[in-house]
Amino acid sequence: MRTPSELPSDLRWRPFSVDAGRASGVTDQRMRGRDLRRPHRAVRVPPGVFESVDDGSDARAGADLVPLLARCHAYATIMRSSQFFSHVTAARLWGLPVPPWSPEELLDVAEPAPLRAPRVAGVRGHQFEDVRVRVLERHGLRVADPVSTFLHLARAVDHGRLVAVGDHLVRVPRVPDPEELRPFCTRAELAARLDGHRGRGRRAAVLALGRVRDGVDSPQETRLRLLLADGGLPEPLTDVRVTDESGGVVTWLDMFYPGLRLAVEYDGQQHRTSDRQFARDGERVEQLRRLDIGLVRVERTAMSGSGVAALRAVESRMREHGWPDRSAL
Repeated sequence: MRTPSELPSDLRWRPFSVDAGRASGVTDQRMRGRDLRRPHRAVRVPPGVFESVDDGSDARAGADLVPLLARCHAYATIMRSSQFFSHVTAARLWGLPVPPWSPEELLDVAEPAPLRAPRVAGVRGHQFEDVRVRVLERHGLRVADPVSTFLHLARAVDHGRLVAVGDHLVRVPRVPDPEELRPFCTRAELAARLDGHRGRGRRAAVLALGRVRDGVDSPQETRLRLLLADGGLPEPLTDVRVTDESGGVVTWLDMFYPGLRLAVEYDGQQHRTSDRQFARDGERVEQLRRLDIGLVRVERTAMSGSGVAALRAVESRMREHGWPDRSAL
C-alpha cells in the first residue's frame, strides 16, 4: 500500500479546511486520502488529532472532553465569524453537568438572525433573535455565554438536570482555582435574563431557577436535595459553615437541618478506593460527633432508580432527631 505523502508542517497537527489545504499546496488527491478524517464537508483532520487537542487557552479540559474539542475545532475551520456553539454543545464546553458527548451526536451551532441557521452535515443549526446572547471564548472556540446556555438548555434537558446546571453555574468554590473564573454567573444574572425572556422554555427555566442553591458541589447533591424535597421532607440548607466559639471555621456541611442537628451528605464511595480518604472520613465523623451533629451518608446505590432507599434512609434519621415535630426544624 502506498504511503500517503506528508502534509505541510502547518497542517500536520490540526484540523484544516479544504481551502486552507489548497492554499498550502495540498493536492485534491491527497485530501481524498483515507488517513484523513472528514467530520464535515470541506474539513480534513490528520491522523491522531482527534485523540489530542491543544486549544491554546488557559481553561483545562478533561480527557473526556478531548474528542468533542477536536470535533469543534474541526468545524471551526469552516465556521463563519458570526456563528458560535450553543445549547448542549456549549454546555459541555463550559463543563456543565449534562450527559457526555458521543461521536454520533450533532454539534449545536447558532447564527444570529437574519442570517440562516447553518446546514452542514454533523451540525444542528439554530437561528437566534435574542440580542442579549453574548459570544465568549472557551477552549479557543466561540461559545454562547453561560446565562444564555442555561436558557437554551431549558428546552433540551429535564427539570432536575436544569437545576443541577444552575447550581453549577452559581457555585463559588471553597478553594478558588486561579485558572477558572467562578462563578460563571450569579442567580441575580440568571433572574435578570429570565425577566425579559419570552422564548420557548421560559417556564421550565423559571421553575428550575427557583430551586437553584448556592454552594452545591455536584449534580448528585442536587439530585439528592430535590429527591428529599419532592419526597415530602423539608429541604435542607446547603453549603453550611460550622464555626467554633471564636468564629473559626470548623467544617463545612453539604446539606444540613440546623434544628435537627443533622447533616446529609452524598457518598460517592471514593473512600473505598483511597485509604487516605477513608481515614479522613473517619476523622470527620468523630469531629461532627464532638459538635453534636448527626450525619447520614447516602450512598450511590441508594440513589439508583427512583431513589426511594435514599429518601427512607434520611427520613429515618430525621425522625430519630425529632422530626416531624416542627419545633425541631
